[in-house]
Amino acid sequence: MQAADNLKKPVRLGALSMAKVISALLEGPCSVPELMGLSGLSANTVHEYMRALRKEGVVHIGAWEKDATGRESLRIFKFGPGKDVARRKKSKALIAKECRQRKKAAQRVDPSTVCDGQDVSFFWPTGAEATPILKTRAPLGANVHWSGHRLR
Repeated sequence: MQAADNLKKPVRLGALSMAKVISALLEGPCSVPELMGLSGLSANTVHEYMRALRKEGVVHIGAWEKDATGRESLRIFKFGPGKDVARRKKSKALIAKECRQRKKAAQRVDPSTVCDGQDVSFFWPTGAEATPILKTRAPLGANVHWSGHRLR
């Protein structure tokens, strides 16, 4: 007597999606967004699955990827037991330095792209003591010229 599965019988959605997740992990390391795309599950559901699988020792965090802001916040899961890889932490000084650089980059204005009536708020990047050269809206019909180190 052979045991035969009835493949015509409907499969529960949870079991089918878990099978897709496990299948993807068997092929290689995957992140939550990759697993979402392969299984069709939401981010919360994939996180819950991964939490349960980690608790049982089925998967572990094998690496971290950087997100759009440069933080290592995307977990890469590997199939099999293992120790989770620790996330590298930035020092407070490095975090503050990167924040200042982002703010400075956001304040720069390309003078060749400034048009009449456009906001020309701008700080000349001369260091920490950068003072605003021009912080106003250019009136309609006014020409904004770049000459030397100042906007006129």
